[in-house]
Amino acid sequence: MHKDSQAEASAAASAAPSVLSGINEAKSAFVDAIVGFFAVMYEVFSFAFSKVVHAAVIFGTGFHSRVLIPAGTCAVIGLSLGQKLMENATLYLRGLSHRLTVAAKQFRSNRFALATTMLAVTFFMIATTLYSVGIKITVDGQELGYMYSRDEYNEALRFVEERASEILERPYSVSSNVRFELGIVPREKVISKDALRSYFFSNIEEVSMLYALTVNGEVVGASRNRDTLQAMIDELLYTSDPNVTAHFSQDVQIVQKYVDASKLISYDEIREKLTSTIHSEREYTIRSGDTIDSIAKENGMTREDLLALNPGLRSSRLRAGRKVTVGKAVPFLSVEAVRRVEYTETIPYETKKVEDSSLYKGTTKVVTQGRVGTRKVVADITYIDNKEESRSIISSEITAQPVTKVVHVGTKERPKTMATGKLSRPVRGAIISSNYGMRRGGMHKGVDFAAKTGTRINAADGGTVTWAGWRRGGWGYLVVINHGNGIETYYAHNSKVLVRVGQKVAKGEQIAKMGSTGNSTGPHVHFEIHVNGRYVNPWKYIS
Repeated sequence: MHKDSQAEASAAASAAPSVLSGINEAKSAFVDAIVGFFAVMYEVFSFAFSKVVHAAVIFGTGFHSRVLIPAGTCAVIGLSLGQKLMENATLYLRGLSHRLTVAAKQFRSNRFALATTMLAVTFFMIATTLYSVGIKITVDGQELGYMYSRDEYNEALRFVEERASEILERPYSVSSNVRFELGIVPREKVISKDALRSYFFSNIEEVSMLYALTVNGEVVGASRNRDTLQAMIDELLYTSDPNVTAHFSQDVQIVQKYVDASKLISYDEIREKLTSTIHSEREYTIRSGDTIDSIAKENGMTREDLLALNPGLRSSRLRAGRKVTVGKAVPFLSVEAVRRVEYTETIPYETKKVEDSSLYKGTTKVVTQGRVGTRKVVADITYIDNKEESRSIISSEITAQPVTKVVHVGTKERPKTMATGKLSRPVRGAIISSNYGMRRGGMHKGVDFAAKTGTRINAADGGTVTWAGWRRGGWGYLVVINHGNGIETYYAHNSKVLVRVGQKVAKGEQIAKMGSTGNSTGPHVHFEIHVNGRYVNPWKYIS
């Protein structure tokens, strides 16, 4: 046994130098190759360089000797030094190449060592691909798998607890008996954080993975069947009119996610929620003239509902700019429908005014009657809960052009005796001794203006005198003026008449003097206005 051990040791000792010599040969071969390459490059460079120097010398002889001779000398010295350095570098690289060649020959002589090295590298790569160092996780006696660190486990657990707390709207923590063991882990048994989250969620009885119907992000109800919820939405949006497209005003979605298990309710319960009404409240700014009843009516409320939302609200406290709370019942889910319609609408005509010197100022004459036009319109009308919200015109085609109305406006100066259409009081500074209306069981058909005898009485407007003188029936001295358009004014009980029948009088012109003739109890003028032969209340015409 001792001799055999010595033999093996001797063999191992002899094998070591052979491996070393192989490495040295390889090194020499590599160095020789590098040096050979640089040697060839050196020869090429030397040949090219010599040609360049020769050409430079020939070219330089043409220049002045004071410049080129010193420059040429410096160039020759620099090139000589460069050539010397290149020769030294070439010798060094040849030596290095020889050493690498020798090392490579020695390394090739020991093929067993090379194969062993390659096999070890291959095995290491395969092992690191299939296995890794990790932690085995056991929860409540059940082996879940492996993870690379405890931080991954804690992160997944924290996510589940936070998400469950949001879903259940109360703090929630996962209680479990967990054990960690460090070891070599087959990579196919490493579990992801998502898988660990799913495991914890599956063990929370209050939370389930369901199809949730959400409105503006809030869960209304949940079902195990997505098609059931989709059919409900389609039913609420269904319309038999092919020209109508409908969608919800709110953001309605069906998403699969973990939700509170209590949200799992029946089809009828979910539908009842979606079709219910809710009370919507907002602020209303009081405007000038608003009353409690008008505010309630404008906002679709009753007076009682408005007062219930605003205790202490009184009519005396309604001040413009103050805000009150208003509210009304609105659908939980609003449907917005767009209907494409075709209709004919009228186009209003324009009115053109033309000055006409043949007409008096204040008078007009229609020369061309205006006529509305028509056009055919295609529009998309948007309805929210069956109330029109907006209208978008898609196309418009005029089918009949409107006709402009032409009106001539008079510019001719009006005669002073021409009626203006606005009546004034017949006496200035007089008192009203008797007004229009019932008096002592009879109808007093005019207004009595009282002053001293001889006071000036003026025409209430321009016109033509149709009566001037005494008139029976208690009128005394009477003046009647026709102002046109069926309007006449009466001035009775005068002491003196200053106009004659057929005379043209201007507004404000004196026509008589106040007196107490006829059926009169004192100096005054009884003033009446007749329209189309019927007496009227003078105050409706006197400005």
